[in-house]
Amino acid sequence: MAEIVRWLHAQGYSEISVVGMCIGGLIAGLIASYEDKADKAVLMVSPDGLADMVWTGETFRGLRGRLGSSISLDELRNAWRLFDLRKNLWELTRPGLDLMFVVGKDDKIVRPELSGGLIGDLGACNLSPQVVLLNCGHSSVGMFPYNIIAARRVLRFLKETPTLAELWEMRGWDCQEFCAGGRFIS
Repeated sequence: MAEIVRWLHAQGYSEISVVGMCIGGLIAGLIASYEDKADKAVLMVSPDGLADMVWTGETFRGLRGRLGSSISLDELRNAWRLFDLRKNLWELTRPGLDLMFVVGKDDKIVRPELSGGLIGDLGACNLSPQVVLLNCGHSSVGMFPYNIIAARRVLRFLKETPTLAELWEMRGWDCQEFCAGGRFIS
C-alpha cells in the first residue's frame, strides 16, 4: 500500500490521503506512519492495535476462547506489535500529517476506548486530531444517517465538501423526489 502512495506522488499528486475502516483504518494509520508522502489519514471505527481488538471485541469471542489461557494480552500485544499504532506514535506525530478518527460510541467490535488510547497519546504530544464521535455501533456507521454524517465530515476534512444532494445522489436516491415526497425531515 505504501508503494501506491509513492506511485501517486511520482505521478504528480501533491496531496495524498489514506482512509480505512476497522482493520483497514489500522492499515491506513500504519501507512501514514511509515510513508511521509501521505498528508492525511482517516481511521474509521479503527483500533489502535490488533491485539486489543481481538481481546475485547464481541465478534472475536470465538478466537479469544481458542486462545484460552495459552497467551496473555501482553504476550499477544508483543507478538502483534507491528500492528499497534501506539508503537508508531513518533511517526504519527510528524509535521504535515493530519489525522481524523471516526468513532462509534456504541461500537462493540472496536470499543471506543481502543481508539481513545491513541487519541489520548496524540493529545499528550500536543496534537489534536479531529475526532468524530457518532452515536452508533461498528457496522451502523455505514447506515443512514450516520453514513451521511461521517461522509460529510470526512470529505470536509479532506477538503472536498459535498452538498447534501450530492451525498444523497451517491446513495442512488433522488433528493428532490425524496424530499418532495415528505419522507425527509420537514
